[in-house]
Amino acid sequence: MSEWPARVAAELGVLAFSRGFAEWSEGDRQSENDLAHYALAALDELRAATTTLG
Repeated sequence: MSEWPARVAAELGVLAFSRGFAEWSEGDRQSENDLAHYALAALDELRAATTTLG
């Protein structure tokens, strides 16, 4: 089995976390949304984008 799918999944996870962290850190700290909310939203966006790749 190739290690590439696991490496790609790990990179996408890091990308989602990085984007979520950036949005969370720039956002309203009084908001009810925590870091997990932003990271999961970024992961959902990545998931949706990958479906267009075919």
